[in-house]
Amino acid sequence: MKLITEIPKDQTLDRSLAYSLTSKGMRVVTSNVKNLIDGKRFKSNSINHDLKLVNVRNKFLSLKTVKGYTTENQLQTYSFFNTKDDFSIFRDMRVDAVIDIQDFEKPRLLLPIELEISVKSITEYQMKIREIYFQKSIKYLFYVCNNGESERKIKKLEFDFTKERTKKIFYITYDELLSSKESVTFTNQDNQFFQLI
Repeated sequence: MKLITEIPKDQTLDRSLAYSLTSKGMRVVTSNVKNLIDGKRFKSNSINHDLKLVNVRNKFLSLKTVKGYTTENQLQTYSFFNTKDDFSIFRDMRVDAVIDIQDFEKPRLLLPIELEISVKSITEYQMKIREIYFQKSIKYLFYVCNNGESERKIKKLEFDFTKERTKKIFYITYDELLSSKESVTFTNQDNQFFQLI
């Protein structure tokens, strides 16, 4: 019985081998972890996006102030997150990830992360911006943009929506994030910055 299959190589895998569970493999996993898995979210709709998210995750987890990283797949799949009130808003918003930050004596902070590797419709961005600004419990959102076009589009929509309000969305490019050495700095449209060490 074949439980694992190799994913064909492409330029995004960079000398790595990637494997995926077959349908039979998935049945074995779900039968062994009953009441833990709450859905079938193990198949990727965008492999390139998910591979870049692995790099984003590794970068965040290399920082001292980042104490945890939860993926969208974990939020949507594991029943554990159904009972965690502090994660429920992120689950409903379907963010790409959530980081858990604890900086010295400051309070713990959960922040959503969105990775944009392609330009989406204005409507999709407007919905995400509204969600962020209407949720008082969310202090900030980190956008990691793969290209300048998506970042400019999001910034314009955010500016049009917020006008004079303090900006909650902080930006960095994917390349800047990965090339950062000892700290990562996100900047918002008010020229405020959020630095993680």
